Amino acid sequence: MIRDGCDLVPPAFVKPAVNLACGLLKAVKKTRTNYEDMQDLSGIASEFVLSIAIFCREHHIQLTKGLDSALSNFTSVLRGIVEKCILLADTSLVSRFLQQGRDSDTLIKLRAELQQAIKEFQLKTQILQHSDLHSISKIINAKLDGDVIKSLPKNPFFEGTRDDFIPEIQDDVLKQIATWIEDSSSPFLWLCGGAGFGKSSISHQLVYHLIDTGRLAAQMFFTRGSSMQRNLVTVIQTLAHEIASLHPKSVPDIANATRQGGSSHQELSAYIKRYLLAPVQALKLPRSIVIVLDGLDECENHTVLLKALSELSDFSGVKIFMTGRPKPSIENEIGVLDAEKVALTRLSQSKTEKYFSVRFNNMSWPHNQYPSPDEISQIAALAGGLLIWAATSCNFIENDMQDDEPYQLLQNIISAGKAREIASEDQLATLYRTTLAHLFGKHIHSFRSVFQAMLVVQVPMTVEVFAKAFDLAVRPTRAIHLALFALQIYESPDKEVILPAAHRFHASFLEYITNKLLHTHSTQFYINPSDAHSVIAQKCLSQIPDIDLCFREGQTRTFRNLEKHVQYVTGYWPFHVNRSVVARNLPPHEAHDALSHLARDGMPVWKPFYLIVSNHLSVALEGPDASNNIDKAVSFHTHSVKLFTAMGTCQTSDALSDFGLALWKHYEQTGLYKDLDESISMFSSFLDAHATASLQRAKALYRLGIALRARFNTPYSSKVDLDSTIAAFTEALELFSTPGIQNDVQSDSQHGTRHIQTMSALASTLRIRFEETGVAQDLDDAISMQTRAVDMMSQTADTLGHAIAKNGLATCLLNRFEETNNAHDLDRAITLLYSILQGRPAGHPYRPSTLNNLAFSLQRRYEHSGRIEDLDQAITMNYEVLESRPSPHQFRAQTLANIAQCLRYRFEVAGSFDALDEAISKDSEAVTLRPSSHPYCMASLNFLGHGFYQRFLHTGNFDDLTQAVANFQQAVTLCPKFHRDRYHFLNDLGNSLRSRFQAKGDKTDLADALQLQRQSYEECPPGNRLSAILHDLAATLLIHYEQTHLQETLSEAVGLLQEALKLRPDSNPRRSESLADLAKALHCRYKKSHERDDLNESLSLYNEALGLQSTTHVSRPITIEGLAGVLYSRFELDNSVDDLDKCISMYEELFTMNSSTIIGGRDAIVNGLTFVLVARTSNLIPQ
Repeated sequence: MIRDGCDLVPPAFVKPAVNLACGLLKAVKKTRTNYEDMQDLSGIASEFVLSIAIFCREHHIQLTKGLDSALSNFTSVLRGIVEKCILLADTSLVSRFLQQGRDSDTLIKLRAELQQAIKEFQLKTQILQHSDLHSISKIINAKLDGDVIKSLPKNPFFEGTRDDFIPEIQDDVLKQIATWIEDSSSPFLWLCGGAGFGKSSISHQLVYHLIDTGRLAAQMFFTRGSSMQRNLVTVIQTLAHEIASLHPKSVPDIANATRQGGSSHQELSAYIKRYLLAPVQALKLPRSIVIVLDGLDECENHTVLLKALSELSDFSGVKIFMTGRPKPSIENEIGVLDAEKVALTRLSQSKTEKYFSVRFNNMSWPHNQYPSPDEISQIAALAGGLLIWAATSCNFIENDMQDDEPYQLLQNIISAGKAREIASEDQLATLYRTTLAHLFGKHIHSFRSVFQAMLVVQVPMTVEVFAKAFDLAVRPTRAIHLALFALQIYESPDKEVILPAAHRFHASFLEYITNKLLHTHSTQFYINPSDAHSVIAQKCLSQIPDIDLCFREGQTRTFRNLEKHVQYVTGYWPFHVNRSVVARNLPPHEAHDALSHLARDGMPVWKPFYLIVSNHLSVALEGPDASNNIDKAVSFHTHSVKLFTAMGTCQTSDALSDFGLALWKHYEQTGLYKDLDESISMFSSFLDAHATASLQRAKALYRLGIALRARFNTPYSSKVDLDSTIAAFTEALELFSTPGIQNDVQSDSQHGTRHIQTMSALASTLRIRFEETGVAQDLDDAISMQTRAVDMMSQTADTLGHAIAKNGLATCLLNRFEETNNAHDLDRAITLLYSILQGRPAGHPYRPSTLNNLAFSLQRRYEHSGRIEDLDQAITMNYEVLESRPSPHQFRAQTLANIAQCLRYRFEVAGSFDALDEAISKDSEAVTLRPSSHPYCMASLNFLGHGFYQRFLHTGNFDDLTQAVANFQQAVTLCPKFHRDRYHFLNDLGNSLRSRFQAKGDKTDLADALQLQRQSYEECPPGNRLSAILHDLAATLLIHYEQTHLQETLSEAVGLLQEALKLRPDSNPRRSESLADLAKALHCRYKKSHERDDLNESLSLYNEALGLQSTTHVSRPITIEGLAGVLYSRFELDNSVDDLDKCISMYEELFTMNSSTIIGGRDAIVNGLTFVLVARTSNLIPQ
């Protein structure tokens, strides 16, 4: 919090106190004993200092004499405290031991001093008298979200076009676009047209207008060959980053979407929904905002993107404007989208003249040589309606770098056009050739040398760095760079920076330069991209000195210490070499030979730098800007491996782990299983080559474990992966704990807690294996490790890691509770989750997930112990979670299901039909959010079936039973044969079929129910859930006995119910149901055998059940009816009028209650009461 507070830039007069608080935190981190006492002291000081900083900043407090005095006194006291704590922290462990507790006494005194100083400051300044951390939490939470947003990829380029847009010439198109934005029901508009028709010009101006009006959501201008834009997940995340920048209220939703991004194997449409649509829709803006996608034809995967858009249905609040050339592959998908279409055509002669007139009026014409109307008409005719021709001509004429005056340049263009008949398709080529000839006619060789580098360079560079990287003279490079502004259509923020060509020039100009077919008269300006890459690859390496000369004496050999031009060359030489071959489209064997030939001379120069670049990219991939480096790292390693292969040499084994990390990160982002498999292969190869203990081996083992565990969670999972994961984490943990390596870890700022993270990862994997195999030792080991991880994390400043470790321990404890029924584990898990929640106040980005886990744990404790306050707390927490997960949040359905389950329990306890109806409503919404392809669709269907089934049991509405059976059947149909919850779905379907038999009498339903529930019993694992399966199978057997009167069926039912009762202790809220059903079974057996013990035990069980049920308990009527039947049986046996009177009393109570749960309903109660009253008034018993 203090570090974040420093980032908030507090008033200067508060900074000394902030720095002292940071010093105290360092002492805490350093100390080896009295950690908790010193941590408490540090916490008090840090929170108060941060409170002062935020209060003064938010309320614009100025430094008065009184505040200065109070602050000086407080700072003086705090300085003394910090100095003493630093001394304590520096004291050796031996000295502290000899002092025997004096440090503790000292810290107690220091705490008293600090509290007194705070009190005096508050009294003197009358501020922060009742300070709390609410405002602090709000700011820190916003910063946490902001940090997540910063990690998203940033839009690599958008500088806009020159100010040459003239609305009058495109007024009809602009009106169509404006009408679409305001009035159209279609969320898509497709603006198409040929090269040079003005698509991008319109897009840029639309962006400017939308920004001015607050209606822009995000924009992406696709450029040819962009590796970032090739990865559509990166494109979506980039758009999300821009939405967050333009609409700050969307930051929490986009940050949460990013945090949930671990689910990387979703369809692209899911990413669009989570990152773009949902955050915008959550803003609830009165009007739609617009996403602009320009140059869709330049996006390599445009078909995939458009297909993903077509899979989505709800675009409320969002409109998407797209432009591009009319390719068939685009047009087909646009047709599926049912987008509005606007087709650009060439400008008319009059509009082209209007364009030139406006542009010329804004130019300076020396000697009053303004073009005549006839000259304007002539140049307009030469443009042939192409806006890019007109814009480029004007830019050329207006460019200050020309020797000739503007009027002479105009005449040159007109003359060149008159010199030959120009076909419409040659107009742009003629213009570009004429312009280049004028600009560089005497320096064609220099132009080619410079421009071939501009054509293929991958990142912006200053002129000097550019020239040095590609062995060019600085002065002519700058001159050519500046002269090319005559052809540049995009603005450059800094004229000393050379941008990649695709970010400077129109696509038609680049096409002219690189397409030999357009150079019909001369090829002097033609540049072959393959040759350009080849020449640049050779030139750039010639500028690299020996690696020993690249670093000053004593300087660390890191990438950042290399000169800028060396950084580019070493990072991109493999790319240029490979592209020079790829662009030739050679057969594989010829490509291999060409690559080998090109790489032969450069490899000895470049190879010593390989590990430096590799390590730099690896560090970047584990930093906050990882997403902006993933594609760069994968490209670097991929191209490097191709060079090593072509040369017949092995890749430097030290970098294999870094390549594996790059592939793993790419897999996380895109979900491509190929990347996951290759990353595992890279980690394994690295480990084979580095068998000795080292920090690098420990890191590689950890990375391998993470990747293997991810593969285990894919559809291609294998138990081997799980065992290998545990083996990798186990060895990594041993290495991280080795003294020598441990010192290396502690000195590594990025990996200081890696050994603790490895321990948590191993523990969670052991828990997963336990869930797969049921081996209790794995779970016990996991709990032991997670406990140690929690203790160790408490000694670090990593609060997030500490919370993650606590959550992992709570999960393991909950697992063990499910197996052993040990309430202590459940209580401990709940305590841990409450402690996490205390550090996550309202607004904290991770509060919903903690609430979700805590609510579920409280629900389980209610199920185990029947504590109503746990159920109420769980419901309250679940509703708070639901508020933070608006549709279409990926976890909303889960929260709806949790709420519904708790509401069903509330209905059982209180008999509130409103709660049951609400539960059905929540489950219904969950089903709509989970289509049949969703892995949890079957669970949602089953939950919904529960709601209908429960309502049927208490209302007798057969439509509800029909709905229940349908939902249960669909859940079973969707459930794979060996799914861990299949037993549960089978049992529920069996229950509903048993009830349908009771309602309709179809014996097929009863036979099916018995078969399903026997199968459920066979598949059910041991644990808490078994009691319900035993209970429900027994209930069906009792119905079957009533039909068949088979003694073995009854005996089996009694045995199952007795076993179920043992699994439901006194605290279990469902114990009363087990008691009542066992009592019923024993009563049945008494009627068959007339064994008095069965009758007495049945009576005892019914009485115990009744004692556990409140007057509103939904099962109470069934229990009373059963008890009345037993009392009447004993009356028949003993002729006890007291039993008969109790029986009458029971029926009279039933008469006042809801009779829907009684088979036969109210009629059955009336008949029963009549029967016992007749017996009471008969002469069999003397009065």
